[in-house]
Amino acid sequence: MPIAVFDQANTFGSTTVRFATGAELFTDLGSTDSVHPDPGEVIFVDGTDVVSARRWCWRQSAQSATSTTTAEALIVVEGHHDKGEGYGRYHGPQSQLTLYG
Repeated sequence: MPIAVFDQANTFGSTTVRFATGAELFTDLGSTDSVHPDPGEVIFVDGTDVVSARRWCWRQSAQSATSTTTAEALIVVEGHHDKGEGYGRYHGPQSQLTLYG
């Protein structure tokens, strides 16, 4: 299952899942060059039109990547298959996420 983890200190405003217009900016992990997503592809974008992930969450951005200093993160687990519903459920303190099938 695709999983993305976004460092919330590096995103601005709310994260929205929507279709790209093609005007948004995306910097791939390990790169310093920004590109534009293809119009119509599904993106996760912040309030300043910086893309945190594209092609659902198959490609994550350098800006939203977590590190050892990450204090708050948004975790996205995609389960688009027949049994995907209910795979990720939160249990316990903030620092713990339990995944099961």
